[in-house]
Parts: sequence; structure tokens; C-alpha cells
Amino acid sequence: MLCPHWRCTKPGINKDWFLVNFTDGFYNAGFFAASNKASEPLKWWADACLFKCAKIYRKGLFDDQKYLDFMPLVFANVGIINHRGCNVAYWNQIENKRTKIGDKVLINGEWEIIFIHFTKELIKAIKNKKEPYLSEYLNNYKLTLEKYIGSV
Repeated sequence: MLCPHWRCTKPGINKDWFLVNFTDGFYNAGFFAASNKASEPLKWWADACLFKCAKIYRKGLFDDQKYLDFMPLVFANVGIINHRGCNVAYWNQIENKRTKIGDKVLINGEWEIIFIHFTKELIKAIKNKKEPYLSEYLNNYKLTLEKYIGSV
């Protein structure tokens, strides 16, 4: 199962985030799910990464991630996670609007948050109140880290 980045899909809204789709890939390598039947696609991905794992935009490479664009084309059993609450991230604010309805944060007024892709950019946006609905999630994440690994 691949998890889309959910970056901007309309160049008229934000051309920069739209173009990043074509340089960094449609799917995020930060999360994927695999069953015990996934050895063939995982081996293919590993072989592709061993071939070349680098950021070389002019050759269409972005580390291990850009190879994931091939997977749904090459392997019949590769699915795409269409739940917008998966992989909530800094880069998908345009496509995945955060709203608070009652005591729940929903994506596009419909999807509950399943997991968040915390990056330094997202943490900075939360601290600067540009992502106000995600601050509780960051606080819970920090508390969990402190519980298991000590002060963060």
C-alpha cells in the first residue's frame, strides 16, 4: 500500500507545490504497508535503490521515493491509501484542509487523522500557529517520545 503525498493537483492554485509532484514523486516513502505477499515489489524497490539512490532531478531521481511511482504500474496488487487522514503533512495543506468540528480535527471535513508526518517544517508551522489544529497532536507525540526515550 502506497501513501500519496496529496500535494496540490491544480497549477493555478500553487504552481510550486504542483511541480514538486513531478520531481519528488506522487507517493511518500515515509510510510507504506506490505503484507507477506509483497516480497516481489519490495525486492524490485530494493534493487532500484541499489541501482541509484540519489537526488538527481534532471534524471527523474529522488532518493528511494520516485521509484514508488512505478509500483502501481508494474505490480497488480499494489494499492493506494485513499484515506486523507493518512500522512497529514506540511506539503499537503492545500489538498487536505484541516478543520475542527466539535472535538475532532477532520481533513476536508470528512477524514479523521490517522497519522501525521512530522517534519521540521510542520513542527515550525505548528509552533507559529499556521497549523493550529495540529498542536495537540504534536504535544501528544512529544509526550510519547519523552515517555519512551527521555527528554526531547
